[in-house]
Amino acid sequence: MPVRIYHGGSDNVVLAENSRNAYSKLKLNGSKKVEYIEFQGIGHNSWTKAFAQQDFLSWIFSQKQ
Repeated sequence: MPVRIYHGGSDNVVLAENSRNAYSKLKLNGSKKVEYIEFQGIGHNSWTKAFAQQDFLSWIFSQKQ
């Protein structure tokens, strides 16, 4: 299943390091369709920036299990 991980680089609620580690572990365990997208200067509300990405909704709705 394809996975995209979005995180704010300045998040002080959930550290970006946690998402970086999750991405690394997924890759180490053979995940081929995993992406990590970090927004520099963005805090905990990275979803605002993620939803603003041009391909966000089309990517979400094109995924199949």
